[in-house]
Amino acid sequence: MKKKFWIMILAFFIAIVIWLEIDITKVHQVNLTIPISITNAPTALIPLSINPETIDITIEGTGKNIIFYNSKKQSYYIDLKDAHYGKNYYPINLEKLKVFEEHHLKILHKPAFDNVLITMDNMSSKFVPVIPTFLDGESEKFFQENNLTVSPERVQIKGPKTLLTVIYEITTLPFNMKNFENNPQINLTPSLDKKISFEKSSVSIIKFVPKIIQKTFSLLPILTQEGVEISPNSVSIKVSGEEKILQNISFKDFIAEINTNTSIQVDSLIEVKIYLPEGIKLIAQTPENVRIKKIP
Repeated sequence: MKKKFWIMILAFFIAIVIWLEIDITKVHQVNLTIPISITNAPTALIPLSINPETIDITIEGTGKNIIFYNSKKQSYYIDLKDAHYGKNYYPINLEKLKVFEEHHLKILHKPAFDNVLITMDNMSSKFVPVIPTFLDGESEKFFQENNLTVSPERVQIKGPKTLLTVIYEITTLPFNMKNFENNPQINLTPSLDKKISFEKSSVSIIKFVPKIIQKTFSLLPILTQEGVEISPNSVSIKVSGEEKILQNISFKDFIAEINTNTSIQVDSLIEVKIYLPEGIKLIAQTPENVRIKKIP
């Protein structure tokens, strides 16, 4: 019984070998889809679109030769060395695919189109803000209460100018407060278009430390009582504060006036008091005192 079983297995194996031998020597017709690839694209330009992206053909050859071809498929390459901005038409020349000739394969049906249209755009780059997203409300609350932020706050992106003009920000993957202690990094949401690349794939989550800067405001008018004349009648001040605050204020947000708590007499020196917006610190002022020139 056991001997009979092995005889059946051997017979089945021999049948497969014979079938394969017949099949690989038989002539077949096969439909192929060949991807289009590009080379030597100019540095200042980038392909915006390739139409079509593949070439469909029908070939004829023995099963053996088709198997050999499939083992080392190749793309149809287009050299963009002389490409210019805008539309570029490249005639399809299947004779460039020497692999068919090498494996004795015959092209029966060529593609229905004669040219490949490649639209080139200017290569561009710009910086856009990184906007964090959150896994849930609890993670968002944790992020805000702990004064967390992303670093860097802006990331450079590169790609076709046409596509970059409509991108105003990029987002992170959802922030999860449970992962923060073990991994203070968070990945950026990948671009849906492979033509657009990011300078970084992730950013750090850090505690926000406001940047303190200094700024000078000149010729700030000094307020006086009606009929009182002083010299000089304006003051220059140097202040410090968070960059975001100082960038959004002007000299109109400050008030300078003489100290009316002291007696006012002609030729006397009176202190100039400066009233500052919240969060702003006075570093220096010139002058600190003014002389009374005239009183009612």
